[in-house]
Amino acid sequence: TVTATGAVADLNTALSNAASNDALTLVLNATSVAAADLNTLDGKTSVAINANSIATMTGTAADVKTALDSSGITEDGGIEVTVTGTAAATDLTAIATATSGTITASGVTTITGTATAINAAHNNGELTSIDGDFAATVTGTATEDELTALNGYTTGAIDASGVTAITSGTAADVAALISDGTVTLASDVAVTVTGTAAATDLTAIAAATSGTITASGVTTITGTAAEIMAAHDDSSELSSIDTDFEATVTGSAAATDLTALAAATSGTITASGVTNITGSATEIIAAHDNGELTSLDSDFTVTISGTASAANANTIMGDTSGIVT
Repeated sequence: TVTATGAVADLNTALSNAASNDALTLVLNATSVAAADLNTLDGKTSVAINANSIATMTGTAADVKTALDSSGITEDGGIEVTVTGTAAATDLTAIATATSGTITASGVTTITGTATAINAAHNNGELTSIDGDFAATVTGTATEDELTALNGYTTGAIDASGVTAITSGTAADVAALISDGTVTLASDVAVTVTGTAAATDLTAIAAATSGTITASGVTTITGTAAEIMAAHDDSSELSSIDTDFEATVTGSAAATDLTALAAATSGTITASGVTNITGSATEIIAAHDNGELTSLDSDFTVTISGTASAANANTIMGDTSGIVT
């Protein structure tokens, strides 16, 4: 039995020839220790080290976790811990579980792991000392909500280039996340979009990633007829849009875009927000008379291109109280 006085680092030096198969019984009387030194000492004996005297421990999260988890080190479970440097989120939460002592994590500069794991560490009641400017390196998959929440927890840079897929989120929220300068995403991140989507948000997402975009969960697309058709017709990135999406159309619309939209979906098209329809007289009449576009208001304005017969012009003027040009 060796009763060790003084620093654990000095004991490591004194036992420089010891190995893990040596059966040394070590009893420490130091009150503080660097976790890395304690782990080194753990490798010098096959007998559990009596570390009940240790009140405080410092080091990286990986080193502290190793020390607290080791079956070769006996301690009282109430060690106060100061963690510094880069930390895996799962190591931080493991430390929080392993000790009832105060954990000072303000020296943690970067937290790594999945968004779920990093958020769990940040929100752990034992880890409230984590600073509000830590950097994050995110891997795996994540929901948009998780990444947005993480972005709100820190002013530090978030490197999410290791995220392979954003598994759910509205188009507006995903587009906002992509455009946020503090979050770095991979140029080929896969995205799953759900709910109501502005057509421009869908096309922005398609432009931002070469990864697979799953848009079958999009229930309603909003925007001008041209914007909605641009999103729908993006066959390379947005081909997963279902054929029964609902559409809410606003602004000025080419008559051909309206009829194309009517053909593109079996869902309800709300076109009461269309203020002006443009095109040839034949195209405008075809759009107005389309059974999928009955929600067109009766006061839309019209801009006719080309030559129109008197009969067609008269029909259009009978369809709307708006000004016909």
